[in-house]
Amino acid sequence: MAATDGLALTSRIEAVELERQRVRLKWKNSMRSRITEMMRHCGVPPKFAAEQESSVSSGLWHSVGCVFSGQGLYIFGRPGVGKTHVAALCVRSFILRMEPVFRGETGTVPQEVEYPLFTTAADMLLSVKDSFRQRDFSENDVLKRYSSAPLLVLDDLGGEKVTEWSAKTLYTVINRRYAGVLPVIITSAMNLKELEDRYNAPGSQTGSAMAQRISETSKILSLQAAQKKTASGRKRRTDERV
Repeated sequence: MAATDGLALTSRIEAVELERQRVRLKWKNSMRSRITEMMRHCGVPPKFAAEQESSVSSGLWHSVGCVFSGQGLYIFGRPGVGKTHVAALCVRSFILRMEPVFRGETGTVPQEVEYPLFTTAADMLLSVKDSFRQRDFSENDVLKRYSSAPLLVLDDLGGEKVTEWSAKTLYTVINRRYAGVLPVIITSAMNLKELEDRYNAPGSQTGSAMAQRISETSKILSLQAAQKKTASGRKRRTDERV
């Protein structure tokens, strides 16, 4: 009787695993076929939602691969070199690497997926301010959304108006993600020292604390000229420093 029960249990486990493999394959294929839609759902601007990894050099793509093992990334350089482009590609690859999580030990129905978030620093601050006028959700609800996403992109950090409140709000999100060991990709026109000075300007040491958290958790990437395919299909040179 015990042997029969054991065989039956093994058979059920195998059946569950086979069904999970089928569902997993279908789930991944669906993600792949809807990737542009999913990127826009995450907040990636339409201009960058259809880009692919082949549009940048293999060397640059290798440099940003740290994101997929849980490390953050700080990309800085002058406007127009492709910082947002690279960050969007990271979101794309992150989504394609996601795996479904099933309910319970024998469940074959995937749980609801939590996606990456892509936003500018200015837009994130506006969404926090908007919560002050809402009854359905609070400031902390908004901060929690940005603090708990599996991957967060903060585009153009330092480009917004800096106040004591904005500096502390941004630090709150960065610090919560630091504590939760969650990666954040930050793009900025400033190097880390310039960013530190800018956020220290309101009279506090928030910039120093922010820079410390970023340096502890992120690879620092100086992007001098983004490598993108031209209209002729040829690539122009990328100069990146890590």
